[in-house]
Amino acid sequence: MSNLLGAYGSLVSPPHYLVPYSIGENCSFIDLGFRVQKIAGRLWKIRVGSCFIGGLNRERKIKERLGLPQTSMIATFLVFGLTSEGLTGRIMND
Repeated sequence: MSNLLGAYGSLVSPPHYLVPYSIGENCSFIDLGFRVQKIAGRLWKIRVGSCFIGGLNRERKIKERLGLPQTSMIATFLVFGLTSEGLTGRIMND
């Protein structure tokens, strides 16, 4: 999964991820973005950290890897998990 999430800096293997996607018109991205932002806010309220990682330039690979319909549109991943004081976990890229 790390190859789909990008390669900027170091990436600690996320314990959970959400791949919101839409089928339909481009304006559905606005609604989808609003809903995912609400999820991130609610995660924060229960002390679960999250991070948005863009996926626009990797849509074809993401669709193939996750078995999503070719007509789906993907803008971002939302990775999340419990926060920690320091970086722990497995480093995926150097």
